[in-house]
Amino acid sequence: MSMPVRFSFIIPVKDQVRLTRDCLLSWFAHIGSLRSQSEILIVDDGSSETSKSFLRSLPAPIRVLENAENQGFAHSNNRAAQEACGEFLIMLNNDLVLQRGWLDAMLAVVNAGSADRIVGNVQRSRCTGRVDHAGKFFDEGRDPRHFGQFHESLFPWDPPLDFCRFPSVTAACWLVKRSVFTGLGGFDTAYRNGFEDDDFCLRAAEQGIEVGVATRSWVYHYVSPSDGRKTHEDQNRNLFLERWGSLAQRWHDREYAPLLQLLRSWSCQK
Repeated sequence: MSMPVRFSFIIPVKDQVRLTRDCLLSWFAHIGSLRSQSEILIVDDGSSETSKSFLRSLPAPIRVLENAENQGFAHSNNRAAQEACGEFLIMLNNDLVLQRGWLDAMLAVVNAGSADRIVGNVQRSRCTGRVDHAGKFFDEGRDPRHFGQFHESLFPWDPPLDFCRFPSVTAACWLVKRSVFTGLGGFDTAYRNGFEDDDFCLRAAEQGIEVGVATRSWVYHYVSPSDGRKTHEDQNRNLFLERWGSLAQRWHDREYAPLLQLLRSWSCQK
């Protein structure tokens, strides 16, 4: 008898067959005993016929959902979340290379908390090995920035906590209960390939949901720009600042200016 699905992995793709293949190979290599409780939903967001042929050939537990035309990141993830069967959604970019223990560390953080959590992780550039993401903070201009970016390690010391809270984490790799994601209406499709995750995290925090990074979970990330990734950046930023600019300023002044100062002082020592 097959076990019920607990984990729904969501991967939106548009072409980039090589990256998608490598991501899936790393998933099969490192999912371990959780495979029997998992499904993968790949959303084909308007790929070429060559890519479609590859995706249609993939075996279970992979399911492929096809958008008739390119709909963007928010719409694709929302669609898959509605189709998902698992208790937890694990959203992944297709240019990740997962590592041993990455999901165990994220699940440990979820299970240790008394409140619902949105859990991201540490992401290293596949090309340089340097940290690309270890949480997000807001800079002086109220823009979300990646903490730890371009450094060789997350901190010059071992992370003191398994979970470090931030106002936002990138949805390139995060874990959230399906009930939380759908209960908040998913990503706002007014954003197009940018700021969706930041908007969602701030909405979630207003409902008492904790947001942060599982510091002992890490993956490689090619950080490759998908087609259309930056096309709507100005509109996305304007919408985000209209909604959240005041809160982002408070986050910066109260919580994350010290982190920024830490990074600057650390950089001077490197």
